[in-house]
Amino acid sequence: MSKQNKIWALIGVIALFGGLIYYTATAMSSKYKFDPDKEFKAAFDEDPRRVEGPFYIKRADDGSYDIVMHFRYPHEAKMQHDSEFKPSWVAEAADWFTRHLPEADAAGLKDINHIKFRRRIDNQQTVVTNEWIIYNPRTDEHFYRTWGTAR
Repeated sequence: MSKQNKIWALIGVIALFGGLIYYTATAMSSKYKFDPDKEFKAAFDEDPRRVEGPFYIKRADDGSYDIVMHFRYPHEAKMQHDSEFKPSWVAEAADWFTRHLPEADAAGLKDINHIKFRRRIDNQQTVVTNEWIIYNPRTDEHFYRTWGTAR
């Protein structure tokens, strides 16, 4: 192989690795980018553009799988996997949201006798996903949390 061919081969290998690094960086960043609309659609079978008032959504800062949403919707928002949600006792979830949301945002949780709470546990082989949804029909407020643990 001539010296010129070796140089072209080296340039080709460098270009190939550069392209691979660029593709990996862009593909991974778009895959793990936090997109509120995408997170809303993953949880609810509704249009995120119909959310009324402020839409609070937060992912855990430590990189763990923990997402919290608080918003108003014109009616009780239909969940993805709606039939898998079961009614449950609201006190634990209401207390958690009261501690983790700003005081003004948690005001819809005060009338505990008129809020509706359901939970879902998706127990898969590699991860357990938990979901809470609290709905206040008097204010149309929704409080949602999803978090998971790997096995």
